[in-house]
Formats: sequence, C-alpha cells, structure tokens
Amino acid sequence: MESTLLNKLYRTTYDTTEWFVSFQKATKGLTHELATQKQKGETIFGIVAHLVYWNGRLLNKMKGLPQSGPMQIDNEKTFTESAYKTWEELLVKAEEVFVDWAKHLETITEKDSEYFTFIANSCTHNAYHIGQIVTLRKLQGSWNKEEGVK
Repeated sequence: MESTLLNKLYRTTYDTTEWFVSFQKATKGLTHELATQKQKGETIFGIVAHLVYWNGRLLNKMKGLPQSGPMQIDNEKTFTESAYKTWEELLVKAEEVFVDWAKHLETITEKDSEYFTFIANSCTHNAYHIGQIVTLRKLQGSWNKEEGVK
C-alpha cells in the first residue's frame, strides 16, 4: 500500500500534473538559451543538474549500486558544477533518472520500508525545485500558463 502511494506521489513530480506542475511540463519546450539564463541568481539548468545529482544518488543507494563519483560536500556546487554541457544532454539524463526512479518504485515492497521516508522527502524536494523552475520561467517570460495546473 505505502509503496503504491509513494509511486503515485513520485509520478506527480515527474510526469503527472495534479496539484502542482510535473517536471515534464515544467521543462517542456525549454531551449539551452532559456535553461541557462540567469534569473534572480539561478538557472533552470542548475536546478535540473541539482535534481539529477540528488535523485541519482538516492536511486543508486536504494538499488544498492555504487555512486557515480564522490559525494558533493558543498550542496551549492550541485547547482553550478555539472558534467553536462548542453541542456539537451542534461535533459536526457534527467529523463533517464526520473524513468529509472519510476520503474524502481514499481518494485519496492514493505521490505524496503527503510527508504520510504527518503522517497517521500525526495518527492517534496523535487516539487520544491520544480516550482522554482516554473517561477524562473514566469520571470523570463517563457512559461505557457496552459501547461499549469487547471
């Protein structure tokens, strides 16, 4: 029961717009120029790089896989230091991580309950940053209000 709920919760941050905009809707139609444009000291590119970093690390931990690279001690660097040079490359990686999460969440059971709080917190973390993406898009004039919550 809890794993089904967590999977549904996760999907609302990735590909299902319900109470708030999903990642897919928030990033739809973005170009490299728009994703790297600074608004209020932030870039959408940096926020997505941060999401890829933390979602990838937690997913690897849940799967019992080794981490890809050392842990960033300075969280701010996860927004500014990225192995991805283009928006398209980063977006492909983000989709890969989000899809892997969704697939993994379909397999978890009560035996994985030690991760339930991490999963729920990750969903909240994703929703927060996706809200930032929508806000930045509104500030830059690239947000299509038709993509928002109805």
